[in-house]
Amino acid sequence: MFVFSNQAAANLADLIDYAYTLNTERTPGTYPVCLPTPTPAGYTVEALAFATDNIIICDQTKYYGIVASSANEIVIAIRGTGDAVEWVIDFEFSLTPFPLGQSKVESGFYSILSSMQFVDLNGTPFDLAGYLVKALTANPNLSLIIEGHSLGGPLVSMLAAQLSQNATLKKAMSVITLASPAPGDTGFASFYNQNVPATYRIWNPWDLVPHAPPSWLGFEQVAGAGQKLSPTIAEMKEYDFFSPGCNHSLLTYQWLLDPGGHPLASCKWPWEAAARMASMQAAVQRMQQRVESK
Repeated sequence: MFVFSNQAAANLADLIDYAYTLNTERTPGTYPVCLPTPTPAGYTVEALAFATDNIIICDQTKYYGIVASSANEIVIAIRGTGDAVEWVIDFEFSLTPFPLGQSKVESGFYSILSSMQFVDLNGTPFDLAGYLVKALTANPNLSLIIEGHSLGGPLVSMLAAQLSQNATLKKAMSVITLASPAPGDTGFASFYNQNVPATYRIWNPWDLVPHAPPSWLGFEQVAGAGQKLSPTIAEMKEYDFFSPGCNHSLLTYQWLLDPGGHPLASCKWPWEAAARMASMQAAVQRMQQRVESK
């Protein structure tokens, strides 16, 4: 069974990053697929997930994720928002019925999940649940990890809720979301929490996305308070926390989870901004010292 740690979550997120690369470099429809290289060490890509982004003025099919296996794990990794069309879908903020429980989910997210298909590298339809049950029956010690970043968070939450109806999959399943918006309403959160208890919802309080869609529209996060990944003062001196994109970036989340294994590769403070930040911190410290000396 999967044992959660910040380092393990950061390492597994390399597979989400790979899903982002797949979407950028490949388009569904050309088979056999020439996968981007390198594949995260120790994993073999077994299948690909694609879905249709559909808005009134645009209809496009994109890769969203991968199914990868290692000696100890099967991982379903789903990326987040990739372009302007998907941002439009993200902000629909309306609810639609979910087929399980007395629940509703965000309509844009559900439209993507409903169109999602899994294929092997030759483009042949891939029976995800059948593959997972067969693998876990053959090796009950395997962990099933379903993970997603940003838009991928609600997608894997809904997918996990569906897969949890199989007892074999439910027993082996762990879910990790990073920077996930709320998938649905109170009914969905209740159904999800009862059926997928091994969930690690990781969120940066400076990131705007985990705060959306708002509760006053009827939305509620799954997994309760989740794991709040609050940057320390020292970390806030390192990265541009004034940038919404930097606060939301998968790479920033990986760095906050595991700074030694995932160095900050982007979103560093410009030199002048860093100098101003250091100056402000020094001024605050001087004020504190004066107060304490009185």
